[in-house]
Amino acid sequence: MDIGYREAHYPRLTVNNTTHDLRHYLSEILRQFKHLVGYIWKIEYGIDRRFHFHLTFIFNGAEHQQDVSLGKALGEQWETITDGQGNYYNCNGRRIQYQEWGTDGIGMVHYADTDKQALLLSALGYLTKPDEQILAVLPAGRRSFGRMERPTARSRGGRSRSMSYGAGAIQLAN
Repeated sequence: MDIGYREAHYPRLTVNNTTHDLRHYLSEILRQFKHLVGYIWKIEYGIDRRFHFHLTFIFNGAEHQQDVSLGKALGEQWETITDGQGNYYNCNGRRIQYQEWGTDGIGMVHYADTDKQALLLSALGYLTKPDEQILAVLPAGRRSFGRMERPTARSRGGRSRSMSYGAGAIQLAN
């Protein structure tokens, strides 16, 4: 998912108020989406879009299978948090385009689907690429990248995983 601001609001954007919006947004997402496993975010700055964020949300695939509607709900929450000043791009809503490009690392990714996992890792590589523009505008000591993962309960043994495509999948919303 890509979240940012409408052009009319660019003059008010600062590192402080945009990161405040992001923190508020992510805390609301954690509160509202109990099956969120984790997320990754990156702040970018561009002449054409000013401050904006790229996010990957990881959900428990046994609980969430509708990645397009989930991405829409996540994007609408951003619009709410920013009082309509924000906008979003839901990658999951354009899956066919990503499939045509051979870069469809979004949606349901099963633990045994190594091809889809490779596409996901490639997509995540974008989040970790160096960005000179943001470094020029971020104050020293500020992060341009972050992540969160909910702690998981320790396994108490049990049956080993099978190779079926059931509850062992995770749902991604980019």
